[in-house]
Amino acid sequence: MNRYHHLKPISDEGPLQRVRWWLNLLFMTGAVVGMLWYLTADHNTAVYILLGAMIPKFIEVALRILKL
Repeated sequence: MNRYHHLKPISDEGPLQRVRWWLNLLFMTGAVVGMLWYLTADHNTAVYILLGAMIPKFIEVALRILKL
């Protein structure tokens, strides 16, 4: 028998689930654009794009950790 059988499964539901979904979409779009920019154009600008794409991800992670 699993010793953790009494624990409830983690629920990823919450009032801000849709906001978190959009923040993840914004992060993924920025990451793809940043990587494409890095491979095809100026590397310094690509780094700024990638750093900017991380901001929505940090917000999303904070919402998830705070369980909002």
